[in-house]
Amino acid sequence: MNLLASTSPDRERWVLPRFGARRPLPHDRSASWTCAVLVILLALTAPAFGQIESPEAPSSAADRIASEFERREKSSQLQAQAVTAFESGDYTLAEEIFEKQAEVDPGNFTVHFNLACVRAVQGDADEAMQHLVDAVKTGFVDAYQLRRDPSLASLQNDPRLHAMLDHWPRIIDAHRAANTESAQRWIGEHAEHRTLHALRIECISNHDAISTDAAVRELELVAAFAHTIIPDIHAADPLDPWVVVALPDQRHFMTWSISTFGPSARQTFSQIGGAYDHDARRLVAMDLGATLRHEFFHVLHWRDMSRRGVVAPIWIQEGLASLVEDCEVRGGAVKPVPSWRTNIAKRLEKNGRLPPIEELTQLSHERFSSTRPLRQYALARTFFLYLLDRGVLAPWYQRTAAGDADDPSGLKALSKLLDQTPEQIHADYRKWVSALPMVPENSDDLDVTMGMRLETGIGEGPVILGFTIAAVRTESGLKLRDTITAIDGQSTRDLQELIRVLGGTRPGQSITIDYRRGKLAGQTTLTLRERVD
Repeated sequence: MNLLASTSPDRERWVLPRFGARRPLPHDRSASWTCAVLVILLALTAPAFGQIESPEAPSSAADRIASEFERREKSSQLQAQAVTAFESGDYTLAEEIFEKQAEVDPGNFTVHFNLACVRAVQGDADEAMQHLVDAVKTGFVDAYQLRRDPSLASLQNDPRLHAMLDHWPRIIDAHRAANTESAQRWIGEHAEHRTLHALRIECISNHDAISTDAAVRELELVAAFAHTIIPDIHAADPLDPWVVVALPDQRHFMTWSISTFGPSARQTFSQIGGAYDHDARRLVAMDLGATLRHEFFHVLHWRDMSRRGVVAPIWIQEGLASLVEDCEVRGGAVKPVPSWRTNIAKRLEKNGRLPPIEELTQLSHERFSSTRPLRQYALARTFFLYLLDRGVLAPWYQRTAAGDADDPSGLKALSKLLDQTPEQIHADYRKWVSALPMVPENSDDLDVTMGMRLETGIGEGPVILGFTIAAVRTESGLKLRDTITAIDGQSTRDLQELIRVLGGTRPGQSITIDYRRGKLAGQTTLTLRERVD
């Protein structure tokens, strides 16, 4: 069963997808097949983005969030038990456990889809179809999965399934409308709204029109870059669900963070920039730069994986998405550049600890995400930057994504494309890493100063807290609390991005600064000074 195929930490190849649990939705089992599609369209909704502030006491809100997380954890545990039973062929036990999960988590479309699979493999088409209705009503929109899942093979000639698939564009539109409405309710009635028809994206933003348009431009640039690696990503397909990109302000982002990651998000808030939930087809980001670009690449990559019916290993997913975190825009195109992540790889290489590419390709999901994740992300991004520089990233991705049982890691394809043995590739890779520049990571690494004290800001760019050189204030016309959004046309959505951009400048150089002052946007010039310790 594709939906339940395990993405075990020990599995190193591209795998079939399994969906995770989601928060509950209103659930209605009253559909009859004379009006099944109509009932689906009327009932289909989307989960709330986060709990809107309410007058309840803080202790009550904390208890509610804790209870919600306990429920989700129980749902996840039950799903794991049911999957184990199903894979062992004990369908009766699997169904019993899935039913318990449905009681705990009735708004999770996964459990309803899985119950449909359990009933279908046991030959009960009527119950299987009813569970599919419940799955769609609670947010399931993946027609590719519906068509290809082998556990649903007994339903593929069922006229009721054909009727459902015939109306799938309407189901997708209903999900799009519900998802968009939920985002608008959460962000507020005065939100900016942009529709990107070619990308099937609805963008809802708490930022003003200028910043929202700049964020949309970031999405379009990332999509153009992704197209160079995944050529079919722009091909129109009416089965691709729409994705909502939500860009909240700091207050709304905090409520989403706590709702999504739990009460501990209050302590780790500064480390959370956003996330993409593929089940819900939602991207939430406060940082309009690196995080937004990273997560939006995930949107596009997941779209490709859904079409193919596979899930790439995490090191491929994160390696690709992290490419666009740090980039320059030249001639209207994105060009990934070295960053603080490649600095980590350079330090490893210098100390003789840069692992061979074979080790990277064999990292399990668990090891990648929980064992020194900063190191793993750095190695993945550096490796993909190497493939991009050598001109083989796109053909390598296409060959690897197509799947080859004899080449699960893609090493054979890479050796053929580069005409080198793995040992030769590693030697070339080490030499390439060694030659990369070290990128400034803080102001002490710079040769220049802007003569200002800055803080990272809340997603649009660093904010001016003061001036260390009085003449800078007069020369530039900048004021306290102005937000620096770009330097020489290069986005500076956070302090680290600004420092990286300044790393390519020299004392005495004149730079052009784009800035925001409240709702006003402006541009000015400034001569960089030599930094003095």
